[in-house]
Amino acid sequence: MLLSRLSINLKLLLLCAVPLLLLIIFLSREGNNLYEIQKNSYQTKVIVEFGLQLDNIAHNHAIERGLTAGFLGSAGTYGKDKLFKQREKSDRAVDDLNTFIETHQSDLKYINAEANADSLIDLLKQKPIVRNKVDQLTNDYTAFNYYTSVNKTAIDKIDLLTTFIEDQTLDTIDMLSTFNEDNTLRGELLSLVEMIWLKERAGQSRGALNEVFSKGASSVHVYTSIFTFTKDFSSTLEKLINNRRFHAKPTLIELSRKSFFNEIDLIQNNFLKQSDRLNNIQGPTSEQWFTLATQRIDAINSIISEQTSYTLNEALQIHAQSQRYLMLGGIMMLALISALIFLSYYIARNISSRIKNIDMLLTRSINDNDLSVKMDIHGNDEVTHIAKGINSYISWLKDVVGNIKATSLEHEYSASHDGLTKIANRNLFISRLTLLIDQLYRHDRHHALMYIDLDFFKKINDQYGHAIGDQVLKIFADRLVAQIRKFDTAARLGGDEFAVILEEITSDQAQLVAKKILKEMQKPLVIDGTKINITISIGITFFSKDESQDPTALLNQADHALYDAKKSGRKQYRCFDKALKKQFEENARLESDLEVAIANEEISPHFQPQYCLSTQRIVGLEALARWHHPQKGFVPPDKFIPLAEKLSLISLLTTSIMRQSCTSLLSFMDIKPNLKIAINISGSECSNLHIYHLTQLLIEENKIRPEQIELEITESVLVDHPESSIGILTALHDSGVSIAIDDFGTGYSSLSYLTSLPIDILKIDMSFVQGIGVDPQQEIIIKIIIDLAKQLSLKVIAEGIETQEQEDFLVENGCDYGQGYFYSKPCSAQDIKKLLELDHR
Repeated sequence: MLLSRLSINLKLLLLCAVPLLLLIIFLSREGNNLYEIQKNSYQTKVIVEFGLQLDNIAHNHAIERGLTAGFLGSAGTYGKDKLFKQREKSDRAVDDLNTFIETHQSDLKYINAEANADSLIDLLKQKPIVRNKVDQLTNDYTAFNYYTSVNKTAIDKIDLLTTFIEDQTLDTIDMLSTFNEDNTLRGELLSLVEMIWLKERAGQSRGALNEVFSKGASSVHVYTSIFTFTKDFSSTLEKLINNRRFHAKPTLIELSRKSFFNEIDLIQNNFLKQSDRLNNIQGPTSEQWFTLATQRIDAINSIISEQTSYTLNEALQIHAQSQRYLMLGGIMMLALISALIFLSYYIARNISSRIKNIDMLLTRSINDNDLSVKMDIHGNDEVTHIAKGINSYISWLKDVVGNIKATSLEHEYSASHDGLTKIANRNLFISRLTLLIDQLYRHDRHHALMYIDLDFFKKINDQYGHAIGDQVLKIFADRLVAQIRKFDTAARLGGDEFAVILEEITSDQAQLVAKKILKEMQKPLVIDGTKINITISIGITFFSKDESQDPTALLNQADHALYDAKKSGRKQYRCFDKALKKQFEENARLESDLEVAIANEEISPHFQPQYCLSTQRIVGLEALARWHHPQKGFVPPDKFIPLAEKLSLISLLTTSIMRQSCTSLLSFMDIKPNLKIAINISGSECSNLHIYHLTQLLIEENKIRPEQIELEITESVLVDHPESSIGILTALHDSGVSIAIDDFGTGYSSLSYLTSLPIDILKIDMSFVQGIGVDPQQEIIIKIIIDLAKQLSLKVIAEGIETQEQEDFLVENGCDYGQGYFYSKPCSAQDIKKLLELDHR
């Protein structure tokens, strides 16, 4: 996934960078090896030079040891001048060592040589004490042992340095045999150490035998020392002569054949074989013998110098050669890196430039919708084949796009416009309204939103059919568009609901537009020769930067104004002013409180008695929902019931009222066992099985008879939900529940439904009852309703009875039951109990 996001240039660079990185790692490793060789060869040089300084100390102190032994043996008469001169040479050797340590301090610290030399230097600091004892002719082994210790310590340090070279430094040299084929330098260094030990054994033998001559007698200690030193000298000499890697080997062999070199061994062997007495030793005098032994030591020292010079020269050659290779490797690395970078850049530029041309062509084709441009093609590689394919594809795409554009425009239009009226639909309307609201932050402008509804449009559909209804909507939309400006937006939100956005308009101008639309819609519509009159209601709201809202809030405001226009008699417009805004906010707060009120049973039933007009006895109670708000006080039903319908809370409200009513009925039955209770049911509930199951559940839970429950429905149920309502109401009726039609005569239902619905009772609306003695036409309607009920074997209840005259008229014309303030207003359950007790007497 990550690689797919990289550009072609970067991918090609990475492609070249992989082998480049491997090469750099390889060359860096080899360069590091060369650097290590160069560094370690230099360290070898320092170590060899340091070894020479230590050997110089061992050599001079060995001579001083022999002269000291002679000086003590002759009680100060033998070799005193030679001893003091040798002491000066020994001191210069120590000064040379200190100077070398100071000069090469950093290099010696790395190999820990400076620390290893500390024990030798500490030993050398004791030299004045030893010399003082010698000068005082203290005849013991202190001086001899001291100088032996100095020689041994110096040679041990040389041995340690050689071990360091063997274990650490020359391991690097082994990696590149070109510089030191077959590890010659290692063998030469080891041979050098053996030569130094050979010289040390020669010096020790000379000192031990010199002690014999100077004291004039031998001892077991001296005898053992001479035997040991002689044996070590012979084995070391034999080892060096047999060594295949030893530069000074020829010189050593030639030296070993010299007479003075072998005479010393003869003297020592004679001493060891013959006797421990001096008079039995064959050979020269002690002074001659000492000179002879010193001559052999000097010869060995010259071989050491030759070997040291050769070894040092070899180390310097490796150092110089490794430096040259290191420099050459660095130059080669830089050259290869530069070549690879240039090659990768050239390849990347060549490929990416061509791909970039392809990308530019595609970008132009897609972003600018320009499919007329084609790519120049050169070459015969993969990129060229891709370019040819793209040219062919663009040619094909050009033909396809033409067809797609036409189809796409049709789909885009249909997605944003109403299919029937061809004006904007809800989606496009909301989109444009949202854009205007967003622009309010940048432009201080005033706009208006109209919400328009056709009055009684359902009646047109029912009377003329849906085809005519669709024609009405199309003509209305055309007339609406004609009354607004071209940049304004008219939309059909759904059904017979329309909305208009009036951009950059004042309140007065918007009201003038509303008046024009109302006036235009007063003109009759002629469809297929049929003249149809329609009226509309309009709600208007305004929005600007100071009072910006979201689209839903604006539509709710306009809808609230529309509702106020309809409530005020329709065929007019209303603006969402401060008064409506206050009412709207109150309704909003009321909506938020309604669900809580239903859940907490704050909305409870009050009961209005229903009297038998012939006996003047209470036969039933109508349950009427009442809400006493904690802050607002009494909220009328015509306010909260529509809210419950709007918020889909009507089912919860119905359930709550029915439960409370059935509970109260149980307490009423203690006074009047056959009492019936009537409960109002909304039209939406009649088409829902929930009302059936709820009724059966309450009957069973409260142990009441089904005939004691009466459900009141409105005439709108007969029109809005005829099929589903008939089935559910029939099931309820079959279970024994009574069905009553409330407000009969005020609606526009077909009388044919009276024969198909399971109805038991018709309720005469109070508007007719109020016309008794006032409007003869109203009296005629009452008589017709009562007569119709009798013909259909239905009972009749008149509601809203307030006078004796009204009661007399209803009794005279055969009305069965009545209710109203003439008898009692709706009361609480406690007050109803009192009425029932009075009625029961």
